Formats: sequence, C-alpha cells, structure tokens
Amino acid sequence: MATIGKAEDRMILTWCVLLSAASPCQKMQYGAFLVTTGGRQIGGINGKLVGPADEEIPVSCGTCLRKDVPSGTQHELCYGVHAEQVAMIRTLNLGESCLGGTMYIAGLYAGTTKRFINKVPGFYCTTCARLMRAAGIATVVVPVALKWAIDQGLGPFDMSICPADDWIPVRLTIEEAYASAFAVATGKMDAEGNVL
Repeated sequence: MATIGKAEDRMILTWCVLLSAASPCQKMQYGAFLVTTGGRQIGGINGKLVGPADEEIPVSCGTCLRKDVPSGTQHELCYGVHAEQVAMIRTLNLGESCLGGTMYIAGLYAGTTKRFINKVPGFYCTTCARLMRAAGIATVVVPVALKWAIDQGLGPFDMSICPADDWIPVRLTIEEAYASAFAVATGKMDAEGNVL
C-alpha cells in the first residue's frame, strides 16, 4: 500500500520540480531523480535527445503532436524522452545500477509555475513503469494532494512534509506504480486518479 514519505522525499520532489522548469516540453515539464542504493542522485528532464543522455540537454521537439492527447496515452506520438528514462539512462551511462533504486518524479504544467499534483497515489506512464520495473527500481515517489491522506484518515502529519501548499510525498512500490499506470492506460482510472 502507498505510504506517506518523509521530509527527505519532499525535498527531492521539490528538486524535481525545480529541474522540470528546464524541460522544453510543450505539454508537461517533468524532472526526475533516481537515487541509487549507494545514495547517488542522478537527474533527468523530459524532451527530445539528439545525443547521449549524459552529454545532451533535451531540446524542443518543435510542434507537439500530443498537446491535446490525454496524459498516459499515445506515447508513440512523442519525439521526446521522459524524465524517468533520461535519469535511468544517465545512471547506467555513469556505471551505476538502477537495481533497488528509488525514482522521484514531479513536474509542472508546461509554461506555468503550476505543479502537477496527483489527486490519489499513482503513476501514469506504462512505458516508464515497464522500464523501471525491468531495471529493478524498487520505489517510486510522487506528490499527492494532502486531501487524499486526510480523506484516508492518515495522520497526524509531520509539518515538514506538508506545509501550506497542500501536497505530500507518497511512496509507491514498483508494483503499485505499474498497476496504476495500466489502470489509466486501460480506461479503468483517469490520469487524475478517478476510478471510471
């Protein structure tokens, strides 16, 4: 079951958001950090790569083919590489292992300072879920609306993980991330966590 993260999880998710501002994506700007079992933190942003991920910063894809396509669907239309994928590629290119690592992912609605906050715990990209599972990543951490935790009767909360901006870090096992991604892809849940 999804669990409430700690202050360190919130800090790394905040770094993801700061990193995401550099993404050239016209739909959603994401930043990701993969924390290895040895404690190394390796980041990535989404966008089009024109060379090796450890040497290049993603660039704009030009006209976005997915601008009006629902999140979590039709990734084959995208020229870009996802932030999680860039973080995994960079980790491997640096000679580190993804096995047992923790993936942090957070972002912004493109061209704004508005954060994407999950309404319920979940992960929405089947491609990244499959790759993370195959690479041996153990945990995925995402920002979730504080309202979800209150509605679940969880708490009391450490205020260092839930100040005034109403989100908390939530840790998912890779199997929970995988299941939620496929629930969205198969129409059982929308990308905001509503069961259909």
